[in-house]
Amino acid sequence: MTDLESFTPSRWVSHFRNHTPRTRLVPLSRSFLRFLVADGIYAEMTGPFPQLTRQLERALLELNGSVQPKLGTVCPMDATWIMPKRNTECTTVEEIMMLLKASDRIADYVQNLLDTDTMSEPHASSSVSDEGDASRDEDDDRVLTTLALRQWSHLTPSMEFRCFVRSRRLCGISQRHIESSYPHLSADSFQTDLIGSLENFVHHVLLKRRDTETPLDASFTADVYVDRDQEVWLLDLAPFGPPTDPLLFTWSDLSLSDQDLEFRHIPSPTSGFLPPIRPCQASSYGVPFELQGQAGLDAVIEAARKLAPPPSP
Repeated sequence: MTDLESFTPSRWVSHFRNHTPRTRLVPLSRSFLRFLVADGIYAEMTGPFPQLTRQLERALLELNGSVQPKLGTVCPMDATWIMPKRNTECTTVEEIMMLLKASDRIADYVQNLLDTDTMSEPHASSSVSDEGDASRDEDDDRVLTTLALRQWSHLTPSMEFRCFVRSRRLCGISQRHIESSYPHLSADSFQTDLIGSLENFVHHVLLKRRDTETPLDASFTADVYVDRDQEVWLLDLAPFGPPTDPLLFTWSDLSLSDQDLEFRHIPSPTSGFLPPIRPCQASSYGVPFELQGQAGLDAVIEAARKLAPPPSP
């Protein structure tokens, strides 16, 4: 198992259940993964998978009817353009499957899982159904990964942070959403309280567990949320280093052995210093492939003109 795979929610959620939002784990069979990478989105998404549908319906019921899905280590954030609220909130089984099916990030991740699965070879004649088809390859029921469904919460973006832990020491904290400036993050009193809360959480919650069932070794990153009562919640875990995004740091910064703990945020414009703000990544999702990478409005218009059908005679 790769380092990245060891950070799937199924490896750590149960160990930190008191410190993470309510989550249900649903095993995914090989046949369903093959369905996700097959071409097309269908009006009836749940029919071929009645057993999985029942598991998802039960999870939705237990999580107050609204969830955020994550397949393995990947959240389908690139497919929010297809959702009614333009986010990853799902309230039905159909929405869960549609979001997963429309995501290129999910497709790439799943295809890699299938390509590296050496226990059996895929057969073109195999059905994508999860039960009731005698012609189905026997390996189709084998579980390859897990879908994590986290109860949906309306989080305040300015209170999400990424913590960087190197050699069992918290060495960096960055605001999680770096497409905006949040003035209250500049207050000295706020930073003092925040750093104290996050240091306490990392050392007394995350690093306290040292058994072999958790992915937490000497170095890792943790995405957390601090609520209005100053309680810290664990949202996600990832490796220390690429492909994890260092946000307002660089991995060279974070790898310095003598670096003191540093909190980085985008200062308020009134401070007189405003570093470049990264455009919101979600703004590029749903853009036609032919228009991606175009520089400037004129280039986009020209590309759209070339794609337009010729005028009728």
